[in-house]
Amino acid sequence: MLKKDLIILEKARAYWWQIYCRCLQIEKRLKNDSDRNQSVTLNEMKELQLPWRNARQNSKKILWRYLIKCGEKEHIYLKKNKVTGIKISSVWLWAYFGHELLGSETVNRYQIKRWEKDQFTAQEQLEFFYRSSTFYIQLLNKIEPTLLQEGKVRLNLDGLEGINYLQFARSLIFLISEYCHIDINIPRGLDAETCLRKAVLLDAHWYLTKERYRDHTFHVIQVCLLGLFLLNCRLSEDQTLAEFFAALIDNDKNTCKERIIQNWFLAALFHDIGYSLKAEQEIWGNLQQEDSSTTSNQDGRQLGNEEEMLKKLLTIRRRNLAEWELQRARYGINVPIYIITAIEEEKEEIHLLETQLNDWNKNRSSRSLIEQPTERKRDSESEAQHEDHGVRSQKYITRKLKILSKNPDESLKYYGPALEAIKKHNLMNQKIEFAKEPLSFLLILCDELQEWGRPRTNYIDIREAITSKVVFADPTPLSTDKLLKYLFINVKLDYKQKRGAILDHELNFSLTYKDATQEHFQPIAIWLLKSFNFQRVSMSTDEFKVTIAMRNPICRDLRQIASPDISEFSLLRDYMRDARRWQELREWIENKDAIEWEFILEADHETDCAQEENLILHLKEFSERKLLPHNPEKILGELFEWRREYINGARRKM
Repeated sequence: MLKKDLIILEKARAYWWQIYCRCLQIEKRLKNDSDRNQSVTLNEMKELQLPWRNARQNSKKILWRYLIKCGEKEHIYLKKNKVTGIKISSVWLWAYFGHELLGSETVNRYQIKRWEKDQFTAQEQLEFFYRSSTFYIQLLNKIEPTLLQEGKVRLNLDGLEGINYLQFARSLIFLISEYCHIDINIPRGLDAETCLRKAVLLDAHWYLTKERYRDHTFHVIQVCLLGLFLLNCRLSEDQTLAEFFAALIDNDKNTCKERIIQNWFLAALFHDIGYSLKAEQEIWGNLQQEDSSTTSNQDGRQLGNEEEMLKKLLTIRRRNLAEWELQRARYGINVPIYIITAIEEEKEEIHLLETQLNDWNKNRSSRSLIEQPTERKRDSESEAQHEDHGVRSQKYITRKLKILSKNPDESLKYYGPALEAIKKHNLMNQKIEFAKEPLSFLLILCDELQEWGRPRTNYIDIREAITSKVVFADPTPLSTDKLLKYLFINVKLDYKQKRGAILDHELNFSLTYKDATQEHFQPIAIWLLKSFNFQRVSMSTDEFKVTIAMRNPICRDLRQIASPDISEFSLLRDYMRDARRWQELREWIENKDAIEWEFILEADHETDCAQEENLILHLKEFSERKLLPHNPEKILGELFEWRREYINGARRKM
């Protein structure tokens, strides 16, 4: 089996490499051609037809083999019980998506033989083949070690290293965006690719300004793919999880699986777009502060020249509108929807700026730009919601859907589950009833579980690293903290019938973390914050149960104390005995139906430690009573200070 896998892998990679090289050659010809009207020819596209068909066929086989191989893992879950399931990682989800894509309508639409009849031009198809080749070449390189773990064979990779991870990332964004618009039928006007590419650029703002910031662009892709995999899992021979969710949302059977998948893609891919909107706002705010001159009024107060700034912003927006109008004129009748959307958005922004400018002129003596006459005073809770990135994301998507749809009310109703899920996913005070809002629950679940591949670092280190890498070409990797090793799910791939995964009605997740001391995080914080988030979900149905286990090796700090039974959980108990005023935490600790804890002394190669502790959350029992009445962030600072003093005291006694 190993030799056969290697042959298929080598063939698939060779065909993709052939496509990649040919695409580069065509692009080079187009750039060097003196006649700018030259385009991709029919013969050039036909040359790609045979390697494309072979690459697709072989890749589908080897990716399925890889998925199966990773789906035959045994895992010690609870009370040392071994269960079979899948170790979820970024590579596994990319392979799952790659396998789905090869059998998708997206690929069929881009078929070379249909290029004259289809909506895509030859140039657009060429980009699709280029993006596909860079994605699959890197993906096959990533899955190779898993397929080769039984042997020492090494394929010839000469020349393949030219495709870097930046190309891979751009290709991943392009392909999942096309899949989103074509297969899932999300409105093209939402332009997932532009949003995701823009989010990558604006993530840089947060990396440089926010302490220990974690990626959100590729996080939303991982969340989306994880949820897609779960929704396609079968609860029974006749029902997938998506169909089960559809029945919960609409008892009249009017909600179908396709609507659930559409709403999921919208919710997952766009639920964190509020971070990009906030970054833009901060950047614009800084520009306004730098560009505004300050004057002193008769009372001696410093006022910015908001009127001048409003006029400048208005000029910029009008210039943008003129450029979009010019592009629309060039297309004639068949104007792309994204251009129409951009024009409508610019007109709306111009109208808002004109209104603000009029308000400023009317209230010049008593108002500033920040204190608008139309601004309502908000209480602390509504203000927090207003600033929440989920609320920002929901408002943005709602506005876009209104612009794009001929019937906005119907469109907002159709995507209602997604909009509610986006809005509520970060509002900890918003209750969610699983039987009525299963997609809201799924978004919270996948958002909490997707912690792998999201390194954190100090923004000061990033700033210094930029200089060292640009000026001195420093090859030293940036030091980052990575919390999670992998996620395990107790689902089985149906490798005989290839009908997807089989999901038990009790879904068990296991998060295996790294050493907390080395990666600079606190397991207690993760336990409490995840508990606080999940307790707002009411799992009233008996048809579907969810448990989440968090596996933590006993960290280096505690191992150095040399106490045989010391653990994070025992420290938390000791802290609660000394701090009786935190009575609300006792409910969380003592409720053994909802919270289960176990200490394991046996060696485990998966956590690289002879001792580990597991904390298991039984989500159905969370809905029975509120275990954490207040956000635990308020007490974590004092708890960690107590923990530090305790460990230092124990070391001094040694």
